[in-house]
Amino acid sequence: MEDFSVDSQDRPMGEYGSVVGMHFGSLAAASERAPRPFMHPARLPESTMATPPRGSFATPKAGGAIVGGDYRSNVNIYNEETGESTKDTRWTDSAANYAEKATDLVESGKTLPYRNDVEAKGSTSYRTLPETARTWSEDVMSATDPTSGHLASKYGWKDDTSFRNKPHPALVHLAEAGYDPVVLPNETGRTLNTYKDSYQMSLPLGKPELPDQTYDEAARVAHARDHNEASARRQEAFDAGRTWTMRKPNSIG
Repeated sequence: MEDFSVDSQDRPMGEYGSVVGMHFGSLAAASERAPRPFMHPARLPESTMATPPRGSFATPKAGGAIVGGDYRSNVNIYNEETGESTKDTRWTDSAANYAEKATDLVESGKTLPYRNDVEAKGSTSYRTLPETARTWSEDVMSATDPTSGHLASKYGWKDDTSFRNKPHPALVHLAEAGYDPVVLPNETGRTLNTYKDSYQMSLPLGKPELPDQTYDEAARVAHARDHNEASARRQEAFDAGRTWTMRKPNSIG
């Protein structure tokens, strides 16, 4: 009997494909995947990105099913600014997760950018080994001085993906102390009722918008509009990764 829990090279397979490596994606994709109190950003070195090969693949699953198709997405992507339509050159979701060629590349330290067809559909997600990804603190500690070649921290290590710069000593101190940027989704949608979450209210000094509207009613309408606009700006900042704080992993509740 064929064992579908492993591929042809005895590498473990799960419900959604190979379990070799980790998956990274946008904040929206992570939020849709599962509720979580925090998210950590990571850097995936450009030099590790692997383009999908030509052709197609077929991977059998339990029950006689087969997952297959082209390696490359080839979905038409429409550019609203230019009006042009181009073919998507990313991996397909299924190929990046089920194709054995994909697992070969991940095992070799490569990163696979693929079109996510489930969470934040159409966004780019990535499959790679944990050691291929870099946290902010790892990047800071492993930075090399371009003049002397010295590492920023005794805890860092130098490789082909290390930055050549000299981080400020305060940043090195934070990195060595275990701090990393973290995004807190649960704080993004909080009601705007504290000093920290304050926002600028407009004053309804002009003529009320409706004929029978009093100035008090106009003020309440303006207040609601200001509140909604502030919430929209906060959500936009969150989605763009601009809303974050510095914390130690063991201090996050």
